[in-house]
Amino acid sequence: MTKLFSRFAAATAFAVGTLALTAPAFADDAPTAPPPDVTITGAASVVSQYRFRGLAQSDNKPVVQATATLTHKSGFYVAFWGS
Repeated sequence: MTKLFSRFAAATAFAVGTLALTAPAFADDAPTAPPPDVTITGAASVVSQYRFRGLAQSDNKPVVQATATLTHKSGFYVAFWGS
């Protein structure tokens, strides 16, 4: 029994030592393109009805609402919204 335990302890110590001494290998990061000067984003949604100041503006019919944003890398942006 002690011989079996000592072999198990030796194998465990060897495995732990081997794993502790190995260094993780990481892939190099791929070069990325610089961000563009101007980005354009947009979205659209379908809603059950359009209300403005509590009054239904869409005659109780579904409405498509769209938005578009033009953003410069300096932080300046212009956004458009429509219903």
